Amino acid sequence: MSSYYEYWLEEREREAEGQWEQTPEGTATMLAVENGRLRAEKAALELKGQEREWRRRHPTEWRAWQRLQALLAPAFTFGDEPPFGFVEFRQEVGQPPEGVTRVVRKSTSLPYQQGNLRWGRPRARKTASLVTVVGAQAVQGAEKKDYLTKKEVAKRLGVSSRTVNRWMSEGLLKPFRRGQVLRFKLEDVEAFEAKGKGSRR
Repeated sequence: MSSYYEYWLEEREREAEGQWEQTPEGTATMLAVENGRLRAEKAALELKGQEREWRRRHPTEWRAWQRLQALLAPAFTFGDEPPFGFVEFRQEVGQPPEGVTRVVRKSTSLPYQQGNLRWGRPRARKTASLVTVVGAQAVQGAEKKDYLTKKEVAKRLGVSSRTVNRWMSEGLLKPFRRGQVLRFKLEDVEAFEAKGKGSRR
């Protein structure tokens, strides 16, 4: 009985809705709804086209903006204030510095939000290092341009390795050890050389 009654109510509602749509008020309302739907579809298509253009012209900024979506705090707009979109994002952070692809917070005490965004700093490039093989063991050597072996120090200063050993024992040259390998900082050797202690002995 209840199912029949519910069916009867639905039929009456559909009839009433159909009759209302035939009235001037109903026709105007339905037309406004349809126009709104068409405008929304048009805006969505225009936005997709604009996003393709943004990706093409500003690839770094666009990738940073996409990563930022999951981090942005919910924004509340008032009146005719435009929402925080890609255009506003680019106006805030500007052009990315060379080698920078990520956006960070200006203040870590505040969330990711409009007014608290900036480009990060370039990452320090990792310098290649030499691998010195001692017997069967590979030992990670120090960077060639910044560090010297004992043999290279002796050659640079025009002395024997025995003299370098003596300077080490006297504390005049201070090496550091990386595993089984001794290295000297180039800046220490240059300072030692500038003092005139690097004469041949």
